[in-house]
Amino acid sequence: MCLLRDLQHENLNPFIGACVEPPNPCILTQYCTKGSLQDVIENDDIKLDFMFKMSFATDLAKGLEFLHKVPTRSHGNLKSSNCVIDSRWVLKVTDYGALQVYREDSQDMGEHEYFTRLLWTAPELLRMEDRPAKGTQKGDVYSFAIIFQEIMMRTGPYYFNDLSPKDVITAVMAGEEPPYRPEVVHDMEMRPETHKLMEMCWSEEPEARPDFRIVRKKLVALNGGKRVNIMDNMMNMMESYANNLEDLVAERTEELELEKEKTDMLLFRMLPPSVAEALKRGEPVEPETFDGVSIFFSDIVGFTTIAAKSNPLQVVDLLNDLYTCFDSIIETHDVYKVETIGDAYMCVSGLPQRNGPRHAGEIANLALDLLSAVLNFKIRHLPEEQLQLRVGLHTGTCVAGVVGTAMPRYCLFGDTVNMASRMESTGKALCIHMSSAMNEALINLDWDFETAERGVIEVKGKGLQTTYWLLGKKGFNKPLPPRDSVGSESTMSSMVDLNSANSSPEYDEQPRKLSSGTRSALSVSDNAELKSLADISLHGIGLSTENLNDISSEPHKLKTMQFEKCKMNPDKGTPPLSARRRSSTVAPPVPTGNKPMPKPIRKTENTENGIAVKPVRGKPKVDFIFDLPEIKIN
Repeated sequence: MCLLRDLQHENLNPFIGACVEPPNPCILTQYCTKGSLQDVIENDDIKLDFMFKMSFATDLAKGLEFLHKVPTRSHGNLKSSNCVIDSRWVLKVTDYGALQVYREDSQDMGEHEYFTRLLWTAPELLRMEDRPAKGTQKGDVYSFAIIFQEIMMRTGPYYFNDLSPKDVITAVMAGEEPPYRPEVVHDMEMRPETHKLMEMCWSEEPEARPDFRIVRKKLVALNGGKRVNIMDNMMNMMESYANNLEDLVAERTEELELEKEKTDMLLFRMLPPSVAEALKRGEPVEPETFDGVSIFFSDIVGFTTIAAKSNPLQVVDLLNDLYTCFDSIIETHDVYKVETIGDAYMCVSGLPQRNGPRHAGEIANLALDLLSAVLNFKIRHLPEEQLQLRVGLHTGTCVAGVVGTAMPRYCLFGDTVNMASRMESTGKALCIHMSSAMNEALINLDWDFETAERGVIEVKGKGLQTTYWLLGKKGFNKPLPPRDSVGSESTMSSMVDLNSANSSPEYDEQPRKLSSGTRSALSVSDNAELKSLADISLHGIGLSTENLNDISSEPHKLKTMQFEKCKMNPDKGTPPLSARRRSSTVAPPVPTGNKPMPKPIRKTENTENGIAVKPVRGKPKVDFIFDLPEIKIN
């Protein structure tokens, strides 16, 4: 034991002590954290490259070379389970010299285990009836060859031979020609030189086997002349990694930036960049007032009819194609897309980034480009259909802010939004309808936009408003709908002369301009036969009348009205009253006698061609727009 304690080598596991008292004699050596070489070989989670394998083989050869030079002279029980790996991945030989004291007895173990332990034993030792406990140096070289095969192929001994351990030992002892040895599978790491070294070490003739000094030199030659040490290689790897670390970090940082850009791009398509950045920082987004913005609204006239001819997937494809076209056009303008709801499309200029008075021109340019694009747009499943885009524009003040925390939305609030929506809903297909404020903003901008006055129309919640058409722009060469689709709207063509007994009950569909006088809304009803139809009032001038003369029993043959509390300017004479009906249908008179009462007529508001009839105290009332000269109140 003193001899074993004096053995010190970096590839020998130090002997610390032993317990020889029965019934459990044992040996105490240094603990190696990585376990035995057999454990490492069988662990597929541990990746062993050629450098690691050659390092293990070289460590084993150096340890045995030292052991053969000291008085112990040989190991005698060398196998992969008697080679251990420390925390620095250095292989150390253990259990050397123990066979001088303890002999293994086959009666203490099963047959399979007994013959498995003999797989590393040299054939000449197997043939001996009384094998030496210390073995021989040439026997250690044979055992090294079996372990070298395990290391290079990462398998147990004789793994590919397909025989039981007992049959393997029998075949090895038989001394066949060629001798029975482990099957070797050649791959990129199993080079011919490696296999040749194995064959030299497990030669049938003990004297033909090289000693470990030669084995170590051949291992160095197999490694390209480099001395193999796992720690040296690890240090070289760390130095190389440190040298390349900056490049690696730069490469990974670039990849991270690319992914961040993709994420930000997706986020910025949903929210304005300034708002998105604030939300990313966890900051609240306060609502903001913008003094000057221009808003664009559009929808598709007849979209319900198109949807009825299409299945849901075709509707989705239609809107996706259309809005993809619109989105590509928006990118060329200083405009922010707010949202799409069905066939409705909303954009704004002047927020979230203020652009001075340019917002009106930017949104007008966008409207012309989108209207031009619609003319050439083809519906995939309905190629003969022409999309009828209706556009409304308005400018003014609004408030913008983020609403909600789950799927937050950037929304606009204010009367400007409502007015822009009204401009769209009261417009015409393939026309750009805008408010007087928008028209004034374009005139002040002086970007050579061409507009035309539409006239006075009633806007829901706003009363009578003068509106305009945006016809084009000087130098705008893209195709636009023909201007005659807008048409001129004169006063006389839309008026019905109340003095004419043959006045037609049919009226123009489009609202017309009132050219002169005071524009007022009148509710007219009969004081005799039409007494039950409606009460008389002059909305807008604050007058009422009790006596109407000679009103025909047929509503469409109304005659001249004379008002008791009104007097016409004598200097201008007393021109006939003229009026435009707000609908092409007039409520019929209430029947008398036993005739049944007609069904009430539902009021339709804010439509160009709808019926503008509403009940008053249960009685129908017909609204007219009158063109009155200057009126003096008595």
